[in-house]
Formats: sequence, C-alpha cells, structure tokens
Amino acid sequence: MIRAAVIDDDPGFCRELRERITELYDNIEIDCFLDIDDFSDHASEYNIAVIDILLKEGSGIEHAKRIAESCPALEIIFVSIERDFFQEVYSVRHSYFLTKPVTDDMLRSALDVCLKNLGSRMLAIKRRGGTLYIDLNRVAYFEGILKKTAVHYINGAEEHVGMPLKAVEEMLDSKHFIRTHQSYIVNIRKITYIRTSELMIGDTRIPISRRHRSSVSEAVDMQLMRSLV
Repeated sequence: MIRAAVIDDDPGFCRELRERITELYDNIEIDCFLDIDDFSDHASEYNIAVIDILLKEGSGIEHAKRIAESCPALEIIFVSIERDFFQEVYSVRHSYFLTKPVTDDMLRSALDVCLKNLGSRMLAIKRRGGTLYIDLNRVAYFEGILKKTAVHYINGAEEHVGMPLKAVEEMLDSKHFIRTHQSYIVNIRKITYIRTSELMIGDTRIPISRRHRSSVSEAVDMQLMRSLV
C-alpha cells in the first residue's frame, strides 16, 4: 500500500481530499495532518505528501524544504488557493502544484505523476484483494520463511508476502539487493558493517554463507564505488 498524507490546517479540506483520493485510488492509504510539525515527525513513513502552502505555522514551502532534505524519496504536491506562489515553489523539489478548488482531473494528474515517479522505487506484488506496493528505499532485508517472504523495513516494521524468496529475488535490481544466504536478501545500501561470515543492518545480524561470500563482497565494493562517483 502506498501511503499519502494531506497537510492542511483546514480540517474540512483534509477530509474532503482524503475521501476523493480514496474514491480515485484503491492502493493509496491517506492520513490527514492539521499541523505540519506533527507530519515532519512522521514524514519518513509516507510516499506522498500534499502540502498547503499557507499554514498557520508559516510557509508550507519552507517547511517542505526541510522535509525534502531529510526525506529525499518523498513525492511532494503543493496546493494553494493563491497562484502567486507558482514560481516560489520551484525552490523546493516537488512533483506538482495544485490550485484550489482542486478538481478530480487535477488531483488525478498530480497523483499519477507521483505514482509514476515512485514506480521505479516500488516493488508491486499481486495478492488476493489487490496489489501490495513495497517502497524499496525502506526495505532493510527480505527473509525467506518456508514458501513465503518476510519484508523487514528499516524502521523495524515487518510484513509477509505469499511468494518464495526466489520469486522476490527475480523482481529486484541486483545493483541494490544481494542474496547473502539461502534465506536472506539484503539492501546493500543499508549495510552498516560487514565481515566474512556476516553483516549488520542496524542492530540486526545477517549471515553470509560460504557460497555467497564472493558475490556479496563484489556487490558491496560496487556500491561503494557508485557512492563515491
């Protein structure tokens, strides 16, 4: 599920936009925040943020600038009753600018842009009742458990998908994910420590089997080289 937040100090607008997005998309979960400082504390948990420019706490653009620095993967949509901010918003990385009143066509256009941008960073897994969207930037590692896979996120959250680890592996970019063991695939970018037989992601120890030591070492070296370019 893709998570989106609407940040506006008008509770009526928040409720209305949440209801309309829910009607337009069945794969987006919406939360409302009346205070952007409250949202800032949870911004890393979301994929999309719809931010009103005129807030009681000050300029939504300035707040968004700080949020974008700490959450570079967040898709930001600005919304305002004033068109005068059209140029000012370009000081912040964002995906769309909406003016109130927001029509369904405008809303769909903005969200479609965000979903397209997210597509390259999301893993879409079909399952009963719909599609699960996994934000790969937030994944620490995948763990194979019998014929299912546990997805472990960097914030400690976990969810399970009904497909074997091998099937998940085939959907992943080998530049960023590497199998370390029969039961584990890790996000190379989240590795904090590595030695011959194990690595760490935060406080979690992940085994490296003898069979995969060479490929893991090469993948980590390549990731380091890319980060230095």
